[in-house]
Amino acid sequence: MPATNGHFVHHDSGLVGWDGKMVAPPVGDDWDYRQHYDPSGRERFSVIEAWREEQATDPGAKTLRLDTDSPDFQTGSGLAGGMQSLMSPIDQAHHEAIPNDDDFTQARREQNAAVAIETMKAKSSANSISPKSEKDKVCTRKEQMSFLKEQNNNCVIFPSQYAPKANIYLRPAEHKDMRQCADIYNYYVQETDSAPEFKPVDELHWRDHLQEAQDEGNPFIVAIHMGQKREKNVQKIRRKRHETVVGFAPATDFGLQRNCYRFTKEIDLWVHKDHLRQGIGRTMLDRMLSAMDPGYNLLECAPLLGDYQLDHWIGGGHCITKAILINILHSDGETADVEWMKKWLSSDRNNFQYAGSLTKIGRNKNKKPVHICQMLLETMSTIE
Repeated sequence: MPATNGHFVHHDSGLVGWDGKMVAPPVGDDWDYRQHYDPSGRERFSVIEAWREEQATDPGAKTLRLDTDSPDFQTGSGLAGGMQSLMSPIDQAHHEAIPNDDDFTQARREQNAAVAIETMKAKSSANSISPKSEKDKVCTRKEQMSFLKEQNNNCVIFPSQYAPKANIYLRPAEHKDMRQCADIYNYYVQETDSAPEFKPVDELHWRDHLQEAQDEGNPFIVAIHMGQKREKNVQKIRRKRHETVVGFAPATDFGLQRNCYRFTKEIDLWVHKDHLRQGIGRTMLDRMLSAMDPGYNLLECAPLLGDYQLDHWIGGGHCITKAILINILHSDGETADVEWMKKWLSSDRNNFQYAGSLTKIGRNKNKKPVHICQMLLETMSTIE
């Protein structure tokens, strides 16, 4: 809009040309006959020159120079000065001096000043609003996680290729589960070389493990069998007074918190002997990796129930872990099972790497040598 004596002139009708003068609205074929906008015309670089002038320290005392032969200027595809500073003259062969005191340029200056004032007022008004206190921020996050947990509990369980054959759900381990965990573990103590003990352990042994995991902030989950009936909605799953534990998976510190192994964790997977090869171990590992590795993509093979903080069980939120170790203890007669475990853990899904073997690291009940196959996963956790 043009200016008269330093003031805005508002027009309710008509059009303003690039020279700041009013022109009659086009009628009929006038659109076709009226002179079209010329990107190389004086009007265009007058506007550009005015904008460049606004960037200078003393707009009223400078005459800017534009390279009118520049391809960028002729086509309007880029800055007339290329990547050079807008504050300095353009060092090109052909230039044309343009005055900077015409009415249109002056009107643009005043318009830009008015917009700048309004913008500054808006920012000042926004900054005057006091930010939320730290307490409010904490409450907001609690509300968000509560909402996410409610969504998780109300979601429909869709058929999944990753769902285990066993009809199970997962939940954080509780002290009352440890008797059944001891029963599951003692089978491996008595019948295999997968556990290091010679004699069965009692419930107190695993209660101590659970308390240690809770004190150290490590995940410990159990798999609960739901019987033959499969529910399609998480909300309809009801925890029974007596829940049947068919698997458990604890994570423990590989070393002490005061030494170099403080960010390395071990995971053990124990499945009831009557429910082997039904996807329970895979389901538990899926949830454990989600709780420990920010880069792991949770498959959610089975629903997670119980009283828990949702952000602990997704995105590596349970504990800071840089390396996850799975030790496979075995004797010479269990080579086939070990090879199967290695192949499963090193698949594209799990991404564990074979770290090596400790051969003849011990002797079993029959005084025969036992070995440890070590599988290692490096997580995407960031240590600050």
